[in-house]
Amino acid sequence: VEVRVGDVVFKFVEGGAAQYRGYRFDGTMEAGAQRAAPPSLLLGGAQMDRIAASLEKIAPTMLSVIVRGESGTGKEVAAREVHRLSGRRGPFVAVNCAAIPSQLLESELFGYRKGAFSGADRDKVGLIKAAHLGTLFLDEIGDMSLDAQAKLLRVLQAREVMPVGATSAEPVDVRIVCATHRDLALRQASGEFRGDLYARLNEYAVTLPPLRDRKEDIYLLTRALLARHGRQDLQLAFGLMVSLLHYDWPFNVRELEACVKRAIALADGPVLEAPHLPDALREAMATYGRRDPGRPPSQPPATDLSATAQGLPSPAFAGLRGAAPTEPELRALLSAHRGNVAAVGRLLGKERMQIHRWMKRYGITVDDYRQG
Repeated sequence: VEVRVGDVVFKFVEGGAAQYRGYRFDGTMEAGAQRAAPPSLLLGGAQMDRIAASLEKIAPTMLSVIVRGESGTGKEVAAREVHRLSGRRGPFVAVNCAAIPSQLLESELFGYRKGAFSGADRDKVGLIKAAHLGTLFLDEIGDMSLDAQAKLLRVLQAREVMPVGATSAEPVDVRIVCATHRDLALRQASGEFRGDLYARLNEYAVTLPPLRDRKEDIYLLTRALLARHGRQDLQLAFGLMVSLLHYDWPFNVRELEACVKRAIALADGPVLEAPHLPDALREAMATYGRRDPGRPPSQPPATDLSATAQGLPSPAFAGLRGAAPTEPELRALLSAHRGNVAAVGRLLGKERMQIHRWMKRYGITVDDYRQG
């Protein structure tokens, strides 16, 4: 289904279009329609409303929660919403497991006693204990070492924490919410993540959709970001909104916020215009409205690999820079570059991690293109 205003496509949905009925782009509801959840930190329409309603139900419980989603989709925002609705009296404490070296993560989480190791000249309360009576948010838990995982499992099972160098455990009452962009089930199968810990953490799981799959929320999010940065007075030009809706946002809401901040800085009047946007969005607009005349909409465009094989962008791929390729287009590029992900990324103007995300979405294995 194509939802259009004039010649502008605002939303594509493969099915279930009725579920969006009643939700306006500005966050208000049609007459007679009602949200599933009260106003929350999770801004958005139908999709985010359903997620907010589910979090409202499980927040007052002691269920451990895994929040899944790509980088920048708002996993910490969802964790804070769980804490806000939980009624717990203690603080919300967040830690990024990937940002702390593995040899330091245990002492940061569990704390330590004076003299436990060289440089430990005083007792230190760990982050788990600091979150007593509150919520501990473990971001990127998939990067946690196996040793730290074993100790975290003890916290969940026994409700007590053992600081490094201590001779006795201390009781602790903490709610665990964790987040990851990794597939923990796969890491469990490969031995990189403990199955017993995964079972404890996976009492409730929620997946946040990437921004490219909820473009109906972009206007509301943009207005909210303008307000966050003190420029709610600015208006959005039609051309700028078309650009925001056409772009696929590989780095999600985080990238949208950076885009809004840039536009605010460049604005010299009361209206944000398309020229205030980053190059990636303006380049993506080169493909807007483009469709091969002899091809049905459901078929991928024909691929000319003669130039691509030499490292040059072919006519078929010239308009892909800044946009998400289809599965056949991505497979063709990987084949032409013999599985060189970095080369494909340079051609599309994307980081290697984004190419890997697309490969994961389409079930593509790079080794298939590196043979021979």
